[in-house]
Amino acid sequence: MDHTRPEQRKITIGELPAPFTVKEVKQVGIESYDLDNNYPSRMERLINGSVTAKSSAGMLSRFLIGDGFKEEALNKIEVGRDRYERPITAYKLLRQIAHSISYYAGFYVRAQFDANINVTKLVHEDFRYCRFGKKDTQDYSGLIVVYNNWDKAKDRKIDKKDLLRVHVWNMNQDVIKSQVDKAGGFQKYNGQMFFAFEDEYYLYPLSPIDPVYYDADTENQISKFKNGELRRGFYLKKIIHHNRFETEKDAKDFTNKIMGFQGGGHQSSLLVMEGTFDKDGQLITGENIKIENIEQNINDKIFETYEKSVINNIRKAYNAIPQILVDYEDSKLGTTSGEALFQASAFYNQMTKELRRFISESFVEMFSRWKDEELRGQEWIIEPAILGEKSEGSSFNLDIPLKKIAGYTKNNLMISNIRAEKSEEDPVPEEEEDWIYMIHHMHKPDNPEDMEVLHHCVLWTEKDEKGDSFEIKHIEEGKVLLHVLDTDISKAPEFVYDHLNNKFPIEIREVEDDEDTEHAVINKPKAKIKHDD
Repeated sequence: MDHTRPEQRKITIGELPAPFTVKEVKQVGIESYDLDNNYPSRMERLINGSVTAKSSAGMLSRFLIGDGFKEEALNKIEVGRDRYERPITAYKLLRQIAHSISYYAGFYVRAQFDANINVTKLVHEDFRYCRFGKKDTQDYSGLIVVYNNWDKAKDRKIDKKDLLRVHVWNMNQDVIKSQVDKAGGFQKYNGQMFFAFEDEYYLYPLSPIDPVYYDADTENQISKFKNGELRRGFYLKKIIHHNRFETEKDAKDFTNKIMGFQGGGHQSSLLVMEGTFDKDGQLITGENIKIENIEQNINDKIFETYEKSVINNIRKAYNAIPQILVDYEDSKLGTTSGEALFQASAFYNQMTKELRRFISESFVEMFSRWKDEELRGQEWIIEPAILGEKSEGSSFNLDIPLKKIAGYTKNNLMISNIRAEKSEEDPVPEEEEDWIYMIHHMHKPDNPEDMEVLHHCVLWTEKDEKGDSFEIKHIEEGKVLLHVLDTDISKAPEFVYDHLNNKFPIEIREVEDDEDTEHAVINKPKAKIKHDD
């Protein structure tokens, strides 16, 4: 008996194509990002078309941002201006970089210099718009070419006059002076481009979604298929056979009456046909009506296994993101303990630790010749975000123990955190707790058996709850959750009062992260706050 196994078929290199192909595009002097030069745009659309991929990218970005830079003052430093001349802070630049990494595994930041060869401005460039210039004989590319239509979504032709050529990062002063001289002075100099990629195995980085390219597309196609089935499928349709009508008006009146019974959204679920039939369904000349059901052909379980596997694969591609962070059900979230969220976020912080360090090191390099010498050599450490029992970074987490829910004084509103590392050893200052208590607190319910509800109180223009009233809403500004009056600023008063006649000054000012829109911001009162004790 021959016990030798037949030779196994080997996988050929042709069956394992490279993730993308780089080739020179002589017409514009760049190295293409895949054959069609559309790799970044394609990855973006894949991520945006898959709910799991988009959620995972968003969560990765949040964990890379964390609670911002550990040195709080660094977050507020203005590093540049955007195209609308709005200030860009270091924290906003961090957010832009984190988003770029979550989609493309890399980022580009353009630097401008002054006559002293100091960096005066840092502006994030859209990853989709950046390509390496043509390589020289040493396989080196010294330029980044920026253009907003590489994918030809706006125009089928590439307009060469709109190509922006920027030198790659090189802090050698003699090199920078030479580049400035060739450009014709600082006014014509495009600066230098700092770039950093998560991996450097290829000329361009692989998107996090690349290894699960087909899984992201599968999730998108399943969603489209389900939608198509509901829109085009036979979903509980009926055929009504009726004896021939004497006149067209009778037929139309009957059809309109039947349609009126269907209700909204079901106007195509009935078909009326004229004919004659007997009791066995054989059409004859006779009387009356027959209704025939067409059973639905939608199987909502057909892709259940596929969906679970693609979701799991996508999570793995995003640094093994825990399921609880991206794939939860509302019905189960209420029973999820804060400890479980805390453990999941702690795990994911470890999985993304190197990426945060990668970003911090990039900031150190970008600020190595910053105009303010005090910022040179800063560590730019990012404070990890903690979910569950600790704050989530962009807003504070209010934790109300159930065993104390029956009370209604300030002390029963347990504020676990306002910023990242508040704890029993580092408590919230009393004046800060008072301020938060005013904004979020509880009243004793009319029915003692009812649970109290944490809420915003109505504010008034006069004491004793008189005058015009205003609701409160949240507006984010960097890491701060502002409380503003929910009204047109033209109607905002100079002061407002709560139900205990605490007086709060109102400041009309622009909010950075809300397109610099002006809001009526509620400020802390100067006097000590009274509460319901």
